[in-house]
Amino acid sequence: MKASPANMPVRSEVVHRLSLSFANERKVVMLRVVKKMSFNKIRPQVRNLKGTQPSKELLRTTVKLFNKRTGLTNTR
Repeated sequence: MKASPANMPVRSEVVHRLSLSFANERKVVMLRVVKKMSFNKIRPQVRNLKGTQPSKELLRTTVKLFNKRTGLTNTR
């Protein structure tokens, strides 16, 4: 039986416009964890979905939650 577009389930996700895209989340984590950059130096390099610089708090939360999701541990 062939699935038609009308019968396929639709998945939607609502995100806040001040949040980061997945690509920018990954970039923040790589710059922070791998390159050991400060959040102040990371901020100008990423943009939120609205197109503005994200807050330092958002960057901290992003690293914390991204690490939990991927199972990485942030050792210092």
